[in-house]
Amino acid sequence: MVAKEDIEGMDDIKSEREIILDEIKSLEDDKKKLIDKVKKFNEKKRLKSLELKAIEPYLAENKDVTAVPLLRRLRRLEFRLSQTMNPKSEKDVVKEIQKVEKELKGRLKIERMRKRKKLLEGDLNKIDKEIETINQKLKDIREELKDKRTYFKSIKKKKQKSSSKPKKKAEDDYVALEDLIVIDKK
Repeated sequence: MVAKEDIEGMDDIKSEREIILDEIKSLEDDKKKLIDKVKKFNEKKRLKSLELKAIEPYLAENKDVTAVPLLRRLRRLEFRLSQTMNPKSEKDVVKEIQKVEKELKGRLKIERMRKRKKLLEGDLNKIDKEIETINQKLKDIREELKDKRTYFKSIKKKKQKSSSKPKKKAEDDYVALEDLIVIDKK
């Protein structure tokens, strides 16, 4: 027969097994969530890299182009426009301002692309850092899962050993009928 203490011990082992299984399940869920995050970050990284590759050739062609001199010239022309008195010179200044504004528009586009490139590079660095931290968390979770699984296996073996030992005791407690009764052989 199985002693009451052994039954209580089995209940403890069973509840402990359930606790370990719940922990393993929660760790697996956390791992899946982190893997999904990494996938999303990798997709963002891919899109930003493509955008950066599309911008770089255009910026390489126009690396010497700046908008600052045109902005200064535009301010000077506007000041000159406010100072001129005769209509002919005013008309000439307005035409020149329009030309400068047109040229400035293209250069400002290049300046915006340069800013965009810097932002993209910053975003890529942030994404790389996020992926690195998530990968470290994944590594920790995987190690913890490995430990939990080995502990679970040891509990399972312990249960198997404890469940097999009482059976042997129970078999030892039984007495054969031959031992109790003397049977005469004819």
